[in-house]
Amino acid sequence: MLFRVGVALLVIFTILLLAGLFPIKIIDPGWQLRVIRTLVNNGTIAVLGLVLISLAPVINPTETLKKRRLRIANLAVIASIGYLLIVPLQGIAIWQGLSSFGISQARQLQAAKDKIELIRKAVNESGNTAELQKRLQAIPGPSLPPLNTNTPIEIVRPQLLSLLNTAQGQLRQRSAGAGLSDDRLQQLVQESIRVGLSALVFAAAFACGSVWPGGSRNLFDSWLKIFSALFGWMRPRRRTGKKSSDREYFDQLSGSGPPDPGDR
Repeated sequence: MLFRVGVALLVIFTILLLAGLFPIKIIDPGWQLRVIRTLVNNGTIAVLGLVLISLAPVINPTETLKKRRLRIANLAVIASIGYLLIVPLQGIAIWQGLSSFGISQARQLQAAKDKIELIRKAVNESGNTAELQKRLQAIPGPSLPPLNTNTPIEIVRPQLLSLLNTAQGQLRQRSAGAGLSDDRLQQLVQESIRVGLSALVFAAAFACGSVWPGGSRNLFDSWLKIFSALFGWMRPRRRTGKKSSDREYFDQLSGSGPPDPGDR
């Protein structure tokens, strides 16, 4: 019973993950972050399924359940490593997304500046309103409202230049405030921390319930063994015997050490 419920939970997790994959856009940072959020937000379902599957052979210790549990525990190694990789992958996706956003925003601002300059040039160089109307229609992008060709250019020109100066000032303000707002940036940092820490917890949970293929040790114990060996190698060793012998040697040279038995 527990085994079947555990498998059902893993199937539900797989369905939710597949739903978050489509439409597939592998190189899109937004798609990458969406998949990462799907994995983290639904990781509890998969962990609970793994726990139930691990408990099934304990309550009903049959060889069939033990073998099935072992196969799923072998797959848990892959799941643990996958969740561990979420941390650097999330950082890369966020960096790429911010870079793409900055480039896109810069292009939009530059396009707006170029159009303002083209309109300004057309306004200054046109001899009459009809000519100005034709030049404005030839400028790429959204067209301006049609002008009254009966209005003298001497009246139209100052009005349009005033509007262009206002638009240019607004564009400068947009350029100065380009980028993410403080609130959006704070939300992004908080969400990144939440996803990163959750991914580490899920990686540890899957590692505890995993079994190396062909072995009996789980991935979490292997990590602990590696970390213990690493920190043990980095920890400086005491050399009390060496210091004691050095001290006795210098004491004998200075005559303050214990007398040699052969001198008695």
